Parts: sequence; C-alpha cells; structure tokens
Amino acid sequence: MILTELQQLRKGSGLTAWKLQTVTEVRKAVARQLGVQPTGLAMGQLHAYLLYEINELGDGNRAKALRNAYAIGQEHRPGSLTTRRADFSLQIDRHADTIKAYENQALKQLAHRLATNSVLPAPLTMQSSDAMPVRHSRLEKTLQKSVIEGLGGLYELGSHAPEALRIFGRNDHPYLDANVECVLLPSARGEDWYTLRLRYIFQSTKAIFRIGVTSSVQDCGILMASGLFEEVTKLNEDADFDREVATLISNCRFVIHDLELGEQQALWFTELDPPMRRELLKDVWQLDTDTCRVIEVHIPEGHRAKPALFELQERCELRVDEHYAFWEAPGLMYLNTLTVDVSQFPAHEKWRFFIKPFLGTTFPDSLEANGDRFTLPASSWITAGHGVAIIWQETVERI
Repeated sequence: MILTELQQLRKGSGLTAWKLQTVTEVRKAVARQLGVQPTGLAMGQLHAYLLYEINELGDGNRAKALRNAYAIGQEHRPGSLTTRRADFSLQIDRHADTIKAYENQALKQLAHRLATNSVLPAPLTMQSSDAMPVRHSRLEKTLQKSVIEGLGGLYELGSHAPEALRIFGRNDHPYLDANVECVLLPSARGEDWYTLRLRYIFQSTKAIFRIGVTSSVQDCGILMASGLFEEVTKLNEDADFDREVATLISNCRFVIHDLELGEQQALWFTELDPPMRRELLKDVWQLDTDTCRVIEVHIPEGHRAKPALFELQERCELRVDEHYAFWEAPGLMYLNTLTVDVSQFPAHEKWRFFIKPFLGTTFPDSLEANGDRFTLPASSWITAGHGVAIIWQETVERI
C-alpha cells in the first residue's frame, strides 16, 4: 500500500533518497505520474518528485507537520522522529498526539495525490528547433525543488535559495572535462592585427552547437545569459559583420572524436539567415537582433544519445591597439585546464603581457608560466562570467 510505505518513511532520519529503494508501490505510483517504467525511474528523480508533491500540499499545519516528520529542511541534523515531533509541538503549541494526527492526515492527502493525479504522456518530448529530448515541466520542477532545498539547507540561503540555480546558467548541456586553450597569433592582415585562436576539447550531449557573434560587450553578456549559445565571439566595435562572419566561418571547425573506433569527423559552421535568427532571438530581451549574427553546426544523430568527445577550433581577427583580449566561459563548465599562449603575438618583443584569471576564490589568482605559455590546472566547475583576461602594454626602455 502506498500509504503504509509513506508512513514508514517518517522513521529515523526521515525522507532520504537511500530509503526509497524499498518503497515499491510509491515508485510505481510516481512512475505512472511521469509516464515511465518503474525500473527507469532514478532514485534522485523519485526523491525529487516526492518533495515536489509534499510542497504542493501547502503551508498549513498538516503539511508543516509532515515536512517536519520527514525532516525536510533538517537534513543536516534530523534527530529522531520523536524528537522532531516534540520540537514541532512546542513551535505551534499543540500536543504531540495532535502533531501525529496532522501527519497522518497529510499522508492520506499525499497518497491520494500519488494515486489519482492524471498520468502524463510519454516521458520525453521533442523540440523542433534542435531535435533533442527535454524533461517534462513537472519532473524538471521536482528536480529544481530538490536542488533548491538542498542548497538552502547546506548554505543557509534563506529566501534567496530559489535564485541559487541562476548561477548555473540556462543551458542544461554543460561542457564536461573541458580543456581550453587561448593562443594569440600573427594575422595575415598585418602587424596591426592579431589572430585569437580558441581550442576546446570537451564532452557533452548536444544536437546543435551555436556561436553568437557580436561587437558589443553588453550584447555579448546578453547572448551568453540567454542559454541559446554554447559560445559567443566578440568582434571589434567597428567590425564589418559580413566580412568577419565569413572569416569566422572559414576559420571555425567542429570535430567529433570517436574514441571507440579511433576515428574523427570534421563539421563546418553555417550562418542562420535573418528570419531564422530573429525567430531564435525573439524572446531575448534588450537585444537588437540586427546587431548580432548566429552560426551553428548540427551534430549527427549517432553522437547525440550519449556524451561524446568534441573539439572546437575557432579563430577571429582582432586589432592589436585594443590592448586586451579575454576568454569567458559561456556557461556551466567543468574545467580541467586553461592555457594561454602569447609567444607568437605580432612583434612580441615590443609588449609586456599580463594574464589575469577571474575564476573565483577557489582558483589561484595567477597562471603558472612556462616562457610565454601559461597553464592553470583547474579541475573544478566554473560558470558564466568566469574566464581569463590578457592585457598588453608597450615595453618602455629605461635610459
């Protein structure tokens, strides 16, 4: 019985994910809600869904009593069920037997919700724009609720806990085990120009890899925050878009490495036409769609189902007299290493270089130098806004 299993979950440390291995009827009920097979329901998803349904019971004394019985929000120090009841009875000035009655009433309501809520259709739907599966809104909400409550319990975030997820960005396909390399090279346009070559090697599950192109610092931030792009390239402010985008497309390559077969496949970017670009960006606020461009590459279906090893090679031409370059993470990324190489910069001997990472307090504030090549072994998560700045000044000879 669903109700009996829900009652058993109150004991000891309350509602924890590891306890859910024994609740077969609850698992079947939640699987029906989500339109999946019970065996395909992960323990974390089951736990998150129960938290969501419990939250939907409201903020009355019955619902509060059940949350207290399940030690929701008290995971760091749950105590025993008897202790939790005694503490809660003092909080609301009710007898412990009344608290237990509240719990049982809420449990009946929860069991009814699990048994009678409408069954959802197939567990995955398809987005026509990128042909990748997306989560049901209900399941996504349960996962978000679980994460928010967990973070709030760990870090005492108070009423600001719901905003904590924003730091991870809106793109739910992060770069995994990424190695990023920024190299400043001579340009065929002469000594007044240089080439910034970016090279990523990473794992991810993607159907489309999009790069936004803009000449505005503000638009660069807006495009990154939109969650629509895996990378954003900023051109010089007076850039000729037609020329620079054509150069970018000719210089960008996307490579899929098949480690099992020992093979690789190179893909080339194409630009979205204006109507498709406007449709893609129609919901992005404070952005003039005519001041940016979009290039993209479509990943073959055989490499979408599981994480694959990808390589992005990107080059853009920039002016030396701006005296700075930067790389900024476009979203959530697990960064293995970050490398900056300025050894081939045009007229290298004329310049003094400063490399400044801005990767948060968990990282060193400087890179390890090997000549004019700098490497930071990170091995940690970074988010949008983290990156590295490269600044150069003319060398002044002392008399």
